[in-house]
Amino acid sequence: MEQRLKKERNQLLLRIILILLAVWLAVSAVFCAVRLNTEKVNIQNDELSKLNRIKRFVIVGEDNLESVEQFFPDEADDGGKTPQKSFDTQIILTDRSTNKIVADTANTIGVYFTVKTNTNLTGNAVGMLDYDDVRGALSDSEYEEIAGFLNTERDDGDYYELVCTRFFPDRSRIVPTQLKIVLVSGADTRITLEEAAVYELNADRAEGKNVYDCGSIRRNTIPKEFILDGVRNKDIIGTLSKEQRKSNVAMIRTGALKYVFYASDYLNYYQRSADEDASYDTADDNLYIQYAREVDLLDSCKTALLSGVMLILGFILTIGAILCVMIWHTVRAQLVQEQKRLDLTNALAHDIKTPLFVISGYAYSLKENIDESEREVYIDRIIEQTEEVNGLIHRMLNFSKLDSYSMTLSKTEFDLCALTKDILKKYTALPDGKRIVFTHSGDNKISADSELIRSALRNLIDNAAQYSPPDSEIQVGVNDQTFTVGNRTEPLTKAELKQIWKPYVRKDKSRHQKGNGLGLSIVKSILDLHEAEYHMEMKEEILICRVTFR
Repeated sequence: MEQRLKKERNQLLLRIILILLAVWLAVSAVFCAVRLNTEKVNIQNDELSKLNRIKRFVIVGEDNLESVEQFFPDEADDGGKTPQKSFDTQIILTDRSTNKIVADTANTIGVYFTVKTNTNLTGNAVGMLDYDDVRGALSDSEYEEIAGFLNTERDDGDYYELVCTRFFPDRSRIVPTQLKIVLVSGADTRITLEEAAVYELNADRAEGKNVYDCGSIRRNTIPKEFILDGVRNKDIIGTLSKEQRKSNVAMIRTGALKYVFYASDYLNYYQRSADEDASYDTADDNLYIQYAREVDLLDSCKTALLSGVMLILGFILTIGAILCVMIWHTVRAQLVQEQKRLDLTNALAHDIKTPLFVISGYAYSLKENIDESEREVYIDRIIEQTEEVNGLIHRMLNFSKLDSYSMTLSKTEFDLCALTKDILKKYTALPDGKRIVFTHSGDNKISADSELIRSALRNLIDNAAQYSPPDSEIQVGVNDQTFTVGNRTEPLTKAELKQIWKPYVRKDKSRHQKGNGLGLSIVKSILDLHEAEYHMEMKEEILICRVTFR
């Protein structure tokens, strides 16, 4: 039985785990699909908001497209070292009247340089630094020298920086004309210790342009990652097809969870007049803007996805654990019930076999026309064996009924002492000199099914009378709501006391003993139905059964 229960438990656990896994995967898949779609919509709305902010602040003045910081609305200046933190956005502005590109962020980084004005005051210049304007203007030897400086690690903690000290604006771009390698103090990064090298470049392109010297408030540092590692804005729009670039707004899939947000529109821009004190003039729909950004949905919401999936897993595991306990409790009860019925069937077949064999033998003898005197004896034996079989079957049916889930109790309040006295009237003359001694005390009122309790007490008294030795006392007592019966018998071990309530278990392990082995099993079922407390114990040579009703 234990092996079968263990096997069934393992199989049930495996089935539940597989079902829970399937449910978790299905629910998680639906959750992830909904969450990713929501994130996709949110990203699209956020990017449209950024584009609208950019469109409101585009100003064109002199040769420079001003307020370029609006191209990177999420970036924060950190003192001029690395104004731009991400490089997944591209913006192209095209002048519709000339069909020329006014600004293109591809291959650039946004910079925020200090500049010295004509009045020797320090101002700011915002623009895009193009990689080709720097690397293309340097010779290979100059580039290698710069790389050597920037890659130098000094023992004193000082380090080299590449800074722009002179430049001119060219529409949206800031074009350097002088670069310097400076040694910066590691103890105080605001202090420049020395100039290590100077590079002049783009002189031919500076002719006719307004060239500015950089201010002294802070260094116009060109990031090492930009000049050496090529970390700069990608040409995202260039990877899109002509048809894709016709869209006003689109989320274009480029991978499993990777997209390119693309939008295009016409816009007004503010034209600064030559008089710096004059107000800005508005030019109508003269610029065409294209905006693109690479988006990875998983990166943007992986924390939310992981948290959601884990919450779903925890919820399903909790529900699964509860269901597992409930289902296992039901299945175990059914298995135990099935095993009981199987044991009953086997035991019944064994017990019926002997009387049927006897009946068969007497029946064949009657068929042979035996003497009339023996005929009556044979008939009496057949009737006796038939009654034994009939009694056995009735007891088994009663036991099965008591052990079923459909059994209901008809509870009434009655006196346990009075019921016991009524039962004992049938035991006034026991064979072999056996006698019953009855005692009672206290309030004996209980609420129970009186007929079932009568059957249980009768079985207990029958069992005590059957197994007690000749000329012995059977002590029956009722104290408050507790019934006890005790009889002298051969000592029983603890293991035997545990087994005694099971069907077809007899004290002497023999089926030749009178009785069918169902009495105490019926008692146990009745008491379990009433949720009564009961147990058997040995005190010296006395077997005592004590039953307490709640």
